[in-house]
Amino acid sequence: MTKADLAIVQILFAAILTVISITIAVLMLQHAKRIRSLKVRVQAHLLWCGVFSISAYLFLPAVAYLYTEHLWFEHVGYANIFWGLLKGRWKLLIKFAAIALVFIGINSFVGHRVCPIPSEFSRWTRSRTKHFYVFQAFFIFLISIVLAVPMMFFWDDFVRYENGPEWTGTPETVFQKLLFVANEELATDLDTSGVTESLRREFEKNGVVLSQNVDLRAFGLNRKSVKWVINDGGNKKTYSIVKEDDKLSFYVPKDLSFFLFKFPVYQWVSLWLKVLMWFNLLVTGFLYNFYYRRDPQTMARVEHYLVVHGAILWLMLLAVSLWRSQISIWGILYRSRVPLGIGHQIRRIVDGLGYIDNKLIDAYHIYMVCIVVAGIVILINLFWRKRVVWYLLIIVWGLSYLLLVQIYPLFVHLVQVRPNPLTAEKPFLTDHIRSTRSAFALDRIEERDQIRGAATLESINRNTEVKENIQLWDRRVLYEVLMDSQFITRFYQFHPYTDVDRYRVDGKYWQVLIAAREVNPLGLTDAQDWVSQKLRYTHGYSVCIAPVNEFSEGNNGPNFWIEESNYTNSYKSLHINRPQVYYGELTKDYAIVNTRQEEIDHTVQREQYQGFGGVEIGAWFRRLCFAIRFDFGRVLLSSDLKPKSR
Repeated sequence: MTKADLAIVQILFAAILTVISITIAVLMLQHAKRIRSLKVRVQAHLLWCGVFSISAYLFLPAVAYLYTEHLWFEHVGYANIFWGLLKGRWKLLIKFAAIALVFIGINSFVGHRVCPIPSEFSRWTRSRTKHFYVFQAFFIFLISIVLAVPMMFFWDDFVRYENGPEWTGTPETVFQKLLFVANEELATDLDTSGVTESLRREFEKNGVVLSQNVDLRAFGLNRKSVKWVINDGGNKKTYSIVKEDDKLSFYVPKDLSFFLFKFPVYQWVSLWLKVLMWFNLLVTGFLYNFYYRRDPQTMARVEHYLVVHGAILWLMLLAVSLWRSQISIWGILYRSRVPLGIGHQIRRIVDGLGYIDNKLIDAYHIYMVCIVVAGIVILINLFWRKRVVWYLLIIVWGLSYLLLVQIYPLFVHLVQVRPNPLTAEKPFLTDHIRSTRSAFALDRIEERDQIRGAATLESINRNTEVKENIQLWDRRVLYEVLMDSQFITRFYQFHPYTDVDRYRVDGKYWQVLIAAREVNPLGLTDAQDWVSQKLRYTHGYSVCIAPVNEFSEGNNGPNFWIEESNYTNSYKSLHINRPQVYYGELTKDYAIVNTRQEEIDHTVQREQYQGFGGVEIGAWFRRLCFAIRFDFGRVLLSSDLKPKSR
């Protein structure tokens, strides 16, 4: 969460605290009026004043931060981005909190309806049940907020999901996964690039029906592979088929846009739903446990209805786990998902599917079958009504995940891959190299043999611009030179890592090293007061520019075009009209300019800021907000500040 999000949290907490305190204070005052107690009345007023002070302490800094941030982003033209990001994150929080609250609340309401308070025991159980419901409602609300907060961190994935491309026409499910070996007719057509009709027949033979407006256009790459474009509803999808050993292996995964725009959201939402299901099971189990122990009559109703309600919840959890497993398989295609740290050891060099990844996909398929079998057993148990079946299913489910998804890949790694990794990984490395070459069009590079020879003076003279921009100066070494030869005063500093930039100077393209002098408040040993640091020493001064390849014999260093006194080495195009530097890489704190104090340059000359950067302090409300955020007493009461100060 950003500081702006935390500020909103502070505002909400302060508002809730204020409402609660006012409610309690009003009730206390009414009670004091009935019993005519001055003591209770004083306690109510003290409570209200104390909570109001705490709320103001939380509320005012948060509002000041948000308002001053808005002013800054409005000044640079990005206020809509600032509020748009905030709104997007909080919409996710509200949306997922509402889903969790409604889902868990509905299940709790179902438990309440099937286990009402018996009239025979209402005298003894009604008060206890009421208090339990209050605690449960607060607990469900708290869980819903806690579950929703992590989804705020994935706002970028949801933005891409909501604004990603939408494919229309032929259903996308057609192209999820299709594997076949082409017949001789299609293999022959590949050599002539006349693949349209044969390819259409192969699609139809494998149960894929193509609409009439789908246009299959093929063009040969290297007579061993062919790529075609499917024009679908005005959009284009590109797939490829590769011919090896006179056979054509054809694999169509999900469209690439799926992994860029949809897969990340599916990944986080499936995980979130699985966690929600587990929390819902815990809350519902806690609820039925209370009903079971409340009175003897409800005990029998719990034993009857818990089987049905629990079975429905378990089936929902298994369905989410099934979806989550399929997403994990897609994730293996997207990036290596080898568990237990194996991926970090053996998959750090290349991306894509490996030997263990391939085995892990098979393990996931078996694990998904286990989930389906578990669902069938739960349905059958609706007639058996054996509680021990649930316990056994939990154990078997956990063991199947541990053995198939975690231990099995480790076993394969130790037994089949580790003794001879090259043999096991060679086919996958071959696919990886081939796919990489195809992706970067390296398979279409024309190779020519050339005789290697020494560089000639003629070839060097033909490439003078390259020769004259060969970097000789190390940027890290240049920092020491700058501090030695270009040091002016202790309240200026250079960045330790000099920047490299390119400029066209007098019609010639130059690569240069450039470093700005930034203000260094820590160097003001004799002026540590607020006025000196924030109002007078507000900026750095000028820059140093030197070509990357020139050496000055006079100072045994770079040939500086711009030095300490804004000196230009006959390059008028590099002349700096205003050398004051107010923004920089090392400048992290605020400064206030255009005040009644005069700003100081390195020559101790007096200057005033002439630009339009920063935010005006303005009238009393703006000034109050800036004072709350930065330095309350000095900003609010200083006579040096003006409404036009920035």
